[in-house]
Amino acid sequence: MKNSSGYKPYYNAAGKQVPGVTTVIKNIGWSSEQLMWWANKVGREEGRNHRDVAEEAACVGNFAHLAMEADVKGEPFNIEELDLGPQQKVQIGVSWAAWLNFKQMVNLEFIGAEIEVVSERLQCGGRIDILVKAMGNLAILDLKTGNKVYESAIIQCTAYGDLWNENNPENPVHGIYILRVDKENGSWGFQYKPFDPPQVLEPARKAFFHARQLHDLKKHCKKLVG
Repeated sequence: MKNSSGYKPYYNAAGKQVPGVTTVIKNIGWSSEQLMWWANKVGREEGRNHRDVAEEAACVGNFAHLAMEADVKGEPFNIEELDLGPQQKVQIGVSWAAWLNFKQMVNLEFIGAEIEVVSERLQCGGRIDILVKAMGNLAILDLKTGNKVYESAIIQCTAYGDLWNENNPENPVHGIYILRVDKENGSWGFQYKPFDPPQVLEPARKAFFHARQLHDLKKHCKKLVG
């Protein structure tokens, strides 16, 4: 079984390692700031270290992702075999129940999961959670287990769509779905953003393009200070 982080490096056509989409976004503090704000709030309320809260939440979210992706791929996944505490297992189980309910309620064809794509244009890689077909069109389904869907999720999924379309121009995705399953109460909700007209996601596209440039500039600036 994969570890909870699911980390695997990406390489371009020349065999050089390139950063992942999520790494690029986190490197400008967008995603990590939101997680740590929430963890700090919970930590104060419960008298716990905010870093422990954030680590536990990330662990639950990662394993919930793995369970849902394994389901799409037809692979076994036993929550009880995980080296986690009982409360974390309960939260993963709640997310899993929400996922099963979602599948029964929507009319989507599941094509594949954990699909790796690398962009030669942007020199970065990504791993699409789930590829689906809706009303005859391909779309990306991204899984979230946080308390809300943040703007960074739209940027991330837009980048995934662009990476896919660069590699598959004959079979492009036409939009992105973001599915948020609640690990506390088992509720779920999802939203759809179309790629057409292009201006719908253009702000997210531009944000990632600039974040990708900043990612390299930060490395160069580090060299200036030794």
